[in-house]
Amino acid sequence: MSRVHVHRIARTAATRNHDEPLVDRLHGWITTVDHKRLGLLYIGYAFCSCSSGHGAAAMRIQLIGPRYNVVSPQVFNRLFTMHGTTMIFFVVMPLVFGFANYLVPS
Repeated sequence: MSRVHVHRIARTAATRNHDEPLVDRLHGWITTVDHKRLGLLYIGYAFCSCSSGHGAAAMRIQLIGPRYNVVSPQVFNRLFTMHGTTMIFFVVMPLVFGFANYLVPS
């Protein structure tokens, strides 16, 4: 195989994904079975879940001062428990499994 032919094949493979419509590229990412893409999807999901401040802001505001009453102690305990559980199951576990999926050799 000539050098020009190899370069032409590499160039068409590199530009092939950019010529596809966005819907086809998204469909390819969603329905993939490639372990590297799945790992990246897990990691992206973990970072998106990490950025949602569903109760952490209320807890931090509550802890500004000793008698700063934004929520009652019972609600604070519930928020603390929900925040910890949510972070473990929606951030830490997908992040760990995402890195494991990405780094596993195929």
